Amino acid sequence: MFSAGTKLGHYEIGSQLGAGGMGEVYLAQDAKLDRKVALKILPEKVAANELRMQRFVQEAKAVSVLNHPNILTIYEIGTEPGAHFIATEFIDGETLRQQMMHTSLTMRGPGPERFIFRWIAISIFSMSLRRRSRS
Repeated sequence: MFSAGTKLGHYEIGSQLGAGGMGEVYLAQDAKLDRKVALKILPEKVAANELRMQRFVQEAKAVSVLNHPNILTIYEIGTEPGAHFIATEFIDGETLRQQMMHTSLTMRGPGPERFIFRWIAISIFSMSLRRRSRS
């Protein structure tokens, strides 16, 4: 876990936003462009695993080729001593899990379900990249 004020390159960590199997996500400040970003950081033990590292890079590549207002923008994938990370735009609001707790799935309308379908689409795209790379 990184503490507030820790610097990774030109990013300064503010607070932790979440954590999961593939790393921790922090709110950070981009000192070069003076904007808030989300940093997804892999734990060192995960980064040492070649397969998991490939998944990390593959996730960044999968999302970076998509261009849509409902898909977050990848700014950078980087490495600093002790950290492999993806820097993305920061979107303030509910997490996907929070939205799923109180949202019925429908593809119509402007509601929050469009975000759920966004993540489903990204997951499917990422899986298709994995299958292609194994062929």
